[in-house]
This record gives sequence, C-alpha cells and structure tokens, in this order.
Amino acid sequence: MHFMRFRKSLAGHWCFDSFEITVRQTLQRQYGWLASYTRSRALSNGVVDLSIDDPIIVSKNVGPMPWDAPNRFLSWGYLPLLWKDWAVAYLAEYRSGFPFSVQSSEGRVIGELNSRRFPVFFTLNLHGERRFIFRGHRWEFRMGFTNLTNRRNPNVVNSNADSPNFLRFYGGQSRSLNFRLRWLGRVAR
Repeated sequence: MHFMRFRKSLAGHWCFDSFEITVRQTLQRQYGWLASYTRSRALSNGVVDLSIDDPIIVSKNVGPMPWDAPNRFLSWGYLPLLWKDWAVAYLAEYRSGFPFSVQSSEGRVIGELNSRRFPVFFTLNLHGERRFIFRGHRWEFRMGFTNLTNRRNPNVVNSNADSPNFLRFYGGQSRSLNFRLRWLGRVAR
C-alpha cells in the first residue's frame, strides 16, 4: 500500500495526492501477476502554460492537470499454461478519462478549465507464447491481440463549442493482431 503526496510551489502551485494498493505474486520464478488500484488527484492554479505563441484565453487558470485520472485499475500477468513451454500474457487497464477544456472559436475557455472528461478508458491485451529450441538456440514466439475488446478509446476531441462537430471524439488504438519472434540465446551444453 502506498500513499503519496507531492506539492510544488514555483510560479504556479500544484499538488498531486494518491493512494495505491497493489497485490503481486511470483510463480515458479519466471511467471507472475499483479493487480493495482490507484485513487489520485492532480490539481493546479497554473494548468495552462500561457504564452504569446498560444492563443488560448483563460480567465481563471485553476483546475485538474491534463493527465489527471482519479481512478485507475491495472493488472498484468505472465502465467504458465498446462502444456510445457506454453504461457499466456495479459494486460488490462481501466481508468477515468483525462480532462479537457471547452473553447470558443476565438480560443476563449468556456466554463471551468478542464471541466470535461474523455470517456472511460479500457483496454485488454492478450497474447499466447511458445518457447522452443531450434538448431541449438532458444526462441520464443508470441502471438496475440492488443485491445482485444476493440473498445474505442479516443485520444482527440473537438472541444470547439462553435463547431458542428463539438464534442466528437477521434483516434485511439483499434484491435490489432501482433506477432513476435525473440531469440533467447544459445542452449547451454
């Protein structure tokens, strides 16, 4: 269990508070799994770095930082299967969406800074793996899916309140099939 509190004071003030609980187990020295939950808060009175080059107009520069995700669950595992030299690897992540601000066409922030959030993020990656020996060398072949559920996890939003596509979300990683062949070294004689 971890408690973290970090506060910074320079030109702007910001704070990061978090509570994390983690459970981890190692199996047969090369396998294992982990599950973790983090509750956190990242606030600042200098959220936007104001400069002449960026035309954003902010009246009150206070709110959550762009990377603020109050709730995050993470789990990964590398586990043996019933067959010798076979294993499965997974990664699952669920977290609150990151905050963003609504702006006008002129660049003026409408409402509170970073008062909206992206949708909840969820991904599940699942891979099967086989280790084998070929011509005196140890190899590992892995095949599996990234974003197995094909959940749309956008990373871009149209935050212009004057746009006909206001609050339309774009981007993100769709499901993909991945292969990996890795050389592990020569077989010891």
